Amino acid sequence: MAQIDGALLARTKELDRLFDRAIVKLAGDSALDLRIFFTMAHGYITANIARCIGLFNNPNALMRLNDCFASEYLKAVNGAPHNDWNRAFRVCRAESDAVLSGFIGLLFVGPVAAEACGACMASVHIKRDLKDALAKVRDVDPQDYGNVLIFVMEGNLYAESQLRGRTLGAAAFSVGQLFIKRLNLDVKQWRNDVYKQAYGKDVPEPSAAFATSYRRLKGT
Repeated sequence: MAQIDGALLARTKELDRLFDRAIVKLAGDSALDLRIFFTMAHGYITANIARCIGLFNNPNALMRLNDCFASEYLKAVNGAPHNDWNRAFRVCRAESDAVLSGFIGLLFVGPVAAEACGACMASVHIKRDLKDALAKVRDVDPQDYGNVLIFVMEGNLYAESQLRGRTLGAAAFSVGQLFIKRLNLDVKQWRNDVYKQAYGKDVPEPSAAFATSYRRLKGT
């Protein structure tokens, strides 16, 4: 494993704090802004990269990649989105309004709306921002990239549980899990596709050794 660059690790931790600030801002700006789902999920991923950075083969490349495309999202959610983000944010605004209006019933619209917004944002973030980041950072280890999928799936579930508690309560959580499973499948395929396009290599599944080390680090 390469020596961990202290400046890159400090930047990753700063990104984690910036995601926390964005979450607070989104929670305070309106009664409900479904963009908070994706912000929580990516914040979770970034925090885990920093916490588990010693488990990766090429940690510095992974942190550069995360910095590149996390920064693009934070710029967007803080008021400077590119055109693709503008389109995604319009979907999220419409879905947020639908939940608040109680359209078709809050219990069922909430999970659908959250995932419609989350899926639209994930598509932009991966198919444009991650693709652009991979074009700039050329030494991301394929196994490292594959291993991060664990954080991605956990991040979506974490954001889902947080959003249910904030808006709909525990009764909607089991409904939302159905959509999270579908979203995770899409995200996995999209992530693998853009890596293959950029590097000409297939993305391996998360390794058993990484998963075991990660569980030990979490104490589970």
